[in-house]
Amino acid sequence: MELAYQYTKPRRTFGRYCDFKHVDAKVIESIPSTDQFDHDYVKRRPMIGRLDTTSDMSEHEVNTERLVTKNSSMRHVEGGWPKDVDSAEQNDVQRFRKKVEKDDEYKQAVKFLGPVAERGLKQNNTINIYQDYFAHMGEPATT
Repeated sequence: MELAYQYTKPRRTFGRYCDFKHVDAKVIESIPSTDQFDHDYVKRRPMIGRLDTTSDMSEHEVNTERLVTKNSSMRHVEGGWPKDVDSAEQNDVQRFRKKVEKDDEYKQAVKFLGPVAERGLKQNNTINIYQDYFAHMGEPATT
């Protein structure tokens, strides 16, 4: 079964080709000022305005492929134990931990992570988490 269909559109159906050229500025219309409407003039504060002489036109076509999604979930009770280790059995857990703790890669990882954890602990000790920093501000605003 074909899930995707490709739409093709020839270039000639896109519209006219834009051919921009540099031209000199020219005055199309000149309206001289008069005093006739001065009494109707209301002085206002300066304001910023945007002017554009081009009309708003665009064309955009998109046909994307469908994305198939699937919801799945997992119940995580304890640790990522291998399949042959039952986390409910204390003997299996102790046997696996002893085996992993003898591994050289585990020892190097612990040596590397030790200073990182110590640095985080020292940062937490520099902040007094029990101090009331905002007592001078009074009651918080309520809605």
